[in-house]
Amino acid sequence: MPGRGTLFLDEIGELPLELQVKLLRAIEARQVRPLGSNKPRDLDVRVIAATHRRLDRCVTEGTFRSDLYYRLAVLKIRVPALRHRREDILPLARHLLAKLRPERAPSDVLSDTVCAALTAYDWPGNVRELRNVVERLAVVGELDTRVREQSRPPEAYHQAREEAIERRWPPRAHPPARDRRR
Repeated sequence: MPGRGTLFLDEIGELPLELQVKLLRAIEARQVRPLGSNKPRDLDVRVIAATHRRLDRCVTEGTFRSDLYYRLAVLKIRVPALRHRREDILPLARHLLAKLRPERAPSDVLSDTVCAALTAYDWPGNVRELRNVVERLAVVGELDTRVREQSRPPEAYHQAREEAIERRWPPRAHPPARDRRR
């Protein structure tokens, strides 16, 4: 059967009411009609929805359809913010780094200083923000000696990146432009 798998709906609480109607219809009928097609396509999907909003309150306020809410609210799993799960920060960072740079050990980039800074930060952007910081780490490389304990690691990483770029400039393969003119 085409259309099998898992459908992940991120930030479902942001979906406008007019699209909620269409989503509910697709979930209940287990069919969708692709753009430009005249015939519907069958779906056999498991739906997982995520949001930072309290959908039960949105239903009360009239910004989320109650029928869609009850269709989606089969099993609710509340995941606390990353700042309330500090023990998860380093394992997540190591996992993300290993996916980005499988050829290098996470310990090459995550020094004790970096780990302390990551753990101390409150992560208002949760795992998405952590992922962005880890991506910066993967691009810049070793920051052990450049990152100092600060309350906001992203700024420390930005500073370390700038310092790393300055150390690599000018590129060794080509002399600066003014030297080539001579």
